[in-house]
Amino acid sequence: MSWFTNQEKKVILFVFTVLFVGIFVSWYLKLHPLKKTYPLNPEEKKLLHKEPVNINTADFNDLINIPGIGPSLAESILEYRKNNGPFKETQELLLVKGIGQKKLKEFTRYISLK
Repeated sequence: MSWFTNQEKKVILFVFTVLFVGIFVSWYLKLHPLKKTYPLNPEEKKLLHKEPVNINTADFNDLINIPGIGPSLAESILEYRKNNGPFKETQELLLVKGIGQKKLKEFTRYISLK
């Protein structure tokens, strides 16, 4: 005489399998935490930039991690650079839609042209 039917055994096996997989995934993520890439908060952005980022070679991810530059401004910078070539001086960034004097001052120390 069996305690469980075949269908009940399958359900119990499924539940234990899901439980085991969940425990394994939880354990793995504790040992190997996911890297945070985007978006960084303002304090993380400031800590990240010990050396200036070359504004003429930076990709989207590099740009959005500069304090004061978000996703839409990064897209505008990349579009301007694509259409007009590399920036020759930092003041040329004022020609990018969304960048004014105040915004430029905010991130000038985090960028370079070479």
